[in-house]
Amino acid sequence: MKKFFLFILAIFLLFLLTGCRSEQKPVFLNNKEKLENEELIINQEVKKEKTTRFLDGSIVEKGKENLLPIAVVLENLTSAPKPTIAKASIIYEAPVEGGFTRFLGIFDLEELPKNLGPLRSARSYFAEIAEEYKSLFIHAGGSNDVLFKLKQGFYQLFDLDEISWMGKYFYRSDEPAPHNLYIKKESIEKFLNDRKISQKAEFEPWLFSEKVDISPLAKISAKKIEVTFSQFYQTKWQYDFQNNEYQYWQNARIFKDKEGQELRVKNLIVQITKINIIDEIGRRKINLTGQGEALIFQNGQVIKGKWLKEAGRTRFYNENGEEIKLLSGKTWIALISNKNLVNYY
Repeated sequence: MKKFFLFILAIFLLFLLTGCRSEQKPVFLNNKEKLENEELIINQEVKKEKTTRFLDGSIVEKGKENLLPIAVVLENLTSAPKPTIAKASIIYEAPVEGGFTRFLGIFDLEELPKNLGPLRSARSYFAEIAEEYKSLFIHAGGSNDVLFKLKQGFYQLFDLDEISWMGKYFYRSDEPAPHNLYIKKESIEKFLNDRKISQKAEFEPWLFSEKVDISPLAKISAKKIEVTFSQFYQTKWQYDFQNNEYQYWQNARIFKDKEGQELRVKNLIVQITKINIIDEIGRRKINLTGQGEALIFQNGQVIKGKWLKEAGRTRFYNENGEEIKLLSGKTWIALISNKNLVNYY
């Protein structure tokens, strides 16, 4: 019996060592089967479809094209710390009292810098622009008229004011006041969550294209643009042919923001409108409704056109009444009156 058991065990071990290998013949797939097999593999992977971002025409993952814009009033006093503004998709430069300007940066929620500032006070025209984007409007107080309108819900936007919120979401650096107020990206996200504000926006995008061809009749060379806001303050733009961008200069120097980034844009727009001084401090009233002249700089050339705002977004048109397509990427808008000087050559 023992011998029989050993015999059976030996056969079993031999079976394991040699295996019961059956020859596997190669599988040949026809073209249809190959396509179905490849499609199955693709479907098993995470698809990242691309689309165009509403704010600036950049290519982003689908689902991130229409995030809530963040509109921030930022410092631009030449003697003060530089603002964190280079990541903004759209930048407005508008005059304030004293012959200087302030920036209104329109940021995509995904592109916010870690720290935003220095933050400054609002004016009605900044709130009116922020309303075009149904944005979160961040500022540090403001003129009496804009604060009253914000309190009354006059504008269709979400308001985050350092004074109204008693600094809860803000902090101050060790830089000289009042040029030391900042807000962190995480604090902005916390405010949105605290207030249960949707991160999806509802605004009308401009027309964007990766390439814009200007009509031969409208081609006027403009490699250098100078905008004089006052006797104290002048900006200049230098066209970079290699990158098809405009580089921002301030008082004869290349401008770099707080993070050391140059300001470069694909589209430069000079919007000409009525600007009046309304009080002894020198505050301005800037007309942003109706229509007026505009200069649109693209590809080292200029289009003489007009701006028009009836409801919703301000739009820009050429002399034939056609809406101008903007190059995908950053856009700069300088708000000036017809008393300001604009030179280009």
